[in-house]
Amino acid sequence: MALNFRRHFFEVLPSTQSYLKAWALQEPLPEGTLVWARHQTAGYGRKGSPWYSTPGESLTFSFLVRPERGITSLTAQTALALYETVAPFCRETLYLKWPNDLWSPQGKLAGLLVEALWKGTHLQHACIGVGLNVYQPYFPPDLRAASLAQVGQPPDHLEVLLAEFERAFTRWYTAPTPAVRMAFLERLQRKGQFHTPDGPVEATLLDWEPEGWLWLETPQGPTRYLAAAVQMLWPYSP
Repeated sequence: MALNFRRHFFEVLPSTQSYLKAWALQEPLPEGTLVWARHQTAGYGRKGSPWYSTPGESLTFSFLVRPERGITSLTAQTALALYETVAPFCRETLYLKWPNDLWSPQGKLAGLLVEALWKGTHLQHACIGVGLNVYQPYFPPDLRAASLAQVGQPPDHLEVLLAEFERAFTRWYTAPTPAVRMAFLERLQRKGQFHTPDGPVEATLLDWEPEGWLWLETPQGPTRYLAAAVQMLWPYSP
């Protein structure tokens, strides 16, 4: 089934994700409902971490989906769509950092967040939030981030990137799971320090199973973890 995006633009919002989640509780929104803002004053990422945003220099948006195959591949599908959106405008190497960031060698370009609403064991919907640094000329010195303007040549309008993302996500949303898995693994940064249930460890990411498992090559050998319990702490620098 094709995904049709329906955009709703706001000049300023505290958070596109919070707004969409609250809206979806008030009424049954169509799949593909998308909220985006020129300026987001209280954006957040994974585990509630704040998202640095300056007016008109970031592409910040959230959208609602009801995936028939569940949510296990949504992060990968969104990350792949982000990668394909940014790559044509970027002159630096891009890679995905487990579990939900897009990076260049200069720093983090984009992040994403998937939040699902369940009724018992039934998935009601999922809200996916995206933040992409586009035009920022600089960032606070303690923030390891980069903008597309620093590592490439962004288009003149944020809507160009939004349209490219919508097209890319629509393709990956309907792609077979094995194709999503293969493409995601190809674009992931494999070596680095990971936070695991066993503590921080230098490891190499071996495999990701969309059913919810991650394989790491650790000093103790190949180890299988629940994917949701693992985070890469920082990318590997040879």
